[in-house]
Amino acid sequence: LDAHAWFTLGRALCGLPCGPNLPGALVKRDNLRKGSAFLIRAADAGFTQAWLHLYRLNSNARSSVANPEMARFCLEKAAAAGHSEAQRRLGALILRESATVQTMEQAVTWLHLAASQDDLHAQDLLRSLV
Repeated sequence: LDAHAWFTLGRALCGLPCGPNLPGALVKRDNLRKGSAFLIRAADAGFTQAWLHLYRLNSNARSSVANPEMARFCLEKAAAAGHSEAQRRLGALILRESATVQTMEQAVTWLHLAASQDDLHAQDLLRSLV
């Protein structure tokens, strides 16, 4: 399989829309573990949007693949790949956890990166810090 196929099959197995196709058009039933494995392969192969899907799957406490550490890892990978939503979420998460000026600066850096991509929520968060 190639990376595009991994990305599409991973989304379908996780019950996520696959372009114009509903997941049921591609797979008989959901399988989050297999879907997550395909999404990891796709993300490693350059489909950086897969990191956001993996973050959402792993951060959902009701999910059978819930894993807070993996969720954080996927969020960091998506943020580093330039996804403004991930940058905003990571900035907000670091800000909430911050106990030092250094970590607060790191959070503001992520929020600034997201805001510079016209992320309105990040812009609002930055304004609220003033």
